[in-house]
Amino acid sequence: MMDGVLTLLGGSRQFSQFELVIENTALTDRFMNSVTVTDVPIIDRQVTLKTLHPYTTANADLYDQALAGASGTLAFTNGGYATTFSFANLQSPALAPVVSGRGELMLELRQTAKKSGATNEVAVVNDATP
Repeated sequence: MMDGVLTLLGGSRQFSQFELVIENTALTDRFMNSVTVTDVPIIDRQVTLKTLHPYTTANADLYDQALAGASGTLAFTNGGYATTFSFANLQSPALAPVVSGRGELMLELRQTAKKSGATNEVAVVNDATP
C-alpha cells in the first residue's frame, strides 16, 4: 500500500486493506419487437468501499461519522502513472473496532458512495505522464 493515499474527512489516513466494489445493475430483458435482446441499459449502480484502519487517536473521528457523509479519495501512484477514485459522498455506519486478542485494535469502515447533487458517486481518473 506504499503507493496508495486514502483521504477521508479531509485528512490522509493509514490503511492496511481496502476493497472497492462497483456493481452495475442492468436491465437484461429488453427485447423490443425482437427475438434477441436489443439493449442492456444500466439502471442502477452501487459503489462500496471497505477499508481497515489502525484505531488510534488519529483515526478516532472515523468512528461514528455524521449520517450525511463526506467526500473522499483513493489514489495510487507508480512512477508517472496515477489512478484516482473520487467519491462524492461516503456514508458509513458505526461499526465498533475489532478486538481480537492482544493485538492492535483495527477499525473497519464499510462505506457506501452516494451521488451529491449532479456529481456521480464515483469518478475515476487515470493519468499517465511519461
